[in-house]
Amino acid sequence: MNNESFDDHVAVVDSEKKEKSAAERAASLIAFGAEHGNLVIKIIDEGSNLGKIPVLKSSLLHTPDSELLDEAVHRSLTFVNAPTFTDNSVDHYARRDWEDEFLKFADKEVFDYYESNCLGKNNINLLLSLCSYLDDNDCTIDLNTKSKIKALEAEFKTMIPSTPYYLNLDDQAKVALIPSLKQIYRSIISILTENRE
Repeated sequence: MNNESFDDHVAVVDSEKKEKSAAERAASLIAFGAEHGNLVIKIIDEGSNLGKIPVLKSSLLHTPDSELLDEAVHRSLTFVNAPTFTDNSVDHYARRDWEDEFLKFADKEVFDYYESNCLGKNNINLLLSLCSYLDDNDCTIDLNTKSKIKALEAEFKTMIPSTPYYLNLDDQAKVALIPSLKQIYRSIISILTENRE
């Protein structure tokens, strides 16, 4: 019988499962694209690991909205740390065809990294989903917090008036929006969480 305890074995297995660096994830995605349909992926920003998730402000912690707000903070932080990359697809619809044909063969890590691209419309639209919720009559968030987030929505809509508008932008124009969008999502994090510097 092996003298290794169960806890020692778990520690070894856990250490083997360490999260890959952003550079390693980017390299895996580039290789996957090349091997599957010859998709050429150009990494603009590899992204970074999330780190510590900030805590909601105490005034928002024990409200009926706290779970949704926690999710908004997590998704905002995910966007701020997400990679940005383009590919050689002719347009949004060609990219969807490639995804339908090949993405099902990706391992979870490559799939998640691909899906986290800042340029993905589902990733940039978090603010609109949050604002839609804030407009709901059952929302209990204080007016000051609501107004700050609604101001960010107005800023967002000056950059991206609609989803069709965004989808028709070329990659260069989309990439140019990312620093401003990341700043908006940093602001959401700041509005909703405790400042613990």
